[in-house]
Amino acid sequence: MEKVKTCRKSYYKIDGIGNINPVIASKLYLSVCLPKLIYGCEIWHPNPDSIEKMEKLHCEIGRKIQWLPDTSASPASYSHLGWMSVEAYIDVARLMFLWNLIGLPFWTVYNRLAIRAITNVRLNGKHHGPIAVMYETALKYGLGGRVNEMLDTGCLPSKENWRKIVKQLVCHMYSHKWKLMCSLYSSLTLTVQLSTPIEISIWWKLCRRNARLRKQCSLMIKLLTGNHSLNSGKYRHVVNTSLCQLCNSFQAESLCHMLFQCEGLDSTRSELVVKMTEAMPVAMKLELQGMTDSDKTGFILTGMNCDAVIPEWYNIYTGILVYISGMYKQRGELLT
Repeated sequence: MEKVKTCRKSYYKIDGIGNINPVIASKLYLSVCLPKLIYGCEIWHPNPDSIEKMEKLHCEIGRKIQWLPDTSASPASYSHLGWMSVEAYIDVARLMFLWNLIGLPFWTVYNRLAIRAITNVRLNGKHHGPIAVMYETALKYGLGGRVNEMLDTGCLPSKENWRKIVKQLVCHMYSHKWKLMCSLYSSLTLTVQLSTPIEISIWWKLCRRNARLRKQCSLMIKLLTGNHSLNSGKYRHVVNTSLCQLCNSFQAESLCHMLFQCEGLDSTRSELVVKMTEAMPVAMKLELQGMTDSDKTGFILTGMNCDAVIPEWYNIYTGILVYISGMYKQRGELLT
């Protein structure tokens, strides 16, 4: 597809600048590359094969921006950047274009064509054409009644209100699809539990504030998306197994086990946990101590359940990154 080639070339020009922060690279992609990929989608109805190619490129660029391996699962390749699927972006563009057509003056040719096409769909069912596809997209998200009301009364919501309604419905449906897709991958169990789709990860937001934390923040995303060697039979000094080889607990090696349970990492843990908790307020430290190991894992991996970086907690974020990266590095050294 020509659109895929054009989008890929545009991204490579951005990528050629150097190591750009993922948040900035994401904004450049969404404002420069993605519009070229879905240009004309309002009146152009791509077939499933074209959608698949576009989605494949979408995932590929998401991985490159976050420095994820090519083998990472597709649902997690761009979820931490706050992106939706290509199909979702196309639906948003169609619904906004439909609002523009209905909002044109009645004497314009385009408005009359839109009214005629939608009326044919309402009365006769199926109807071919781009306007009919837009109307079917509205029906898909439960907006058929609103579109009919706009046609019957001539009263339209403002463009900003319509955009807000459309994005809310599209994001809601995409979130359900994303969770279903993630359920097909055993490596994304933690991603579904701790991550929120269509929301930029707090670790990328922190990386934007301090570029020196890029490696640690990248490791956090890899751990959340299942791109690690835990419980995978890799880099082990004995036979491949999912059990932890650093202790005699005969437990499956997981993030929770590595961070808070493995006896083979007790010395490293006791040293690093002090650095992580020393910057915490007393109340937060006591609450952390009272949590179960699984709750502690979720608490620190999500940046203390925050959606935005709190400047006063900067030292706490840094302590969490030092703790997790240090534990993961020590584990790797002991297994080599």
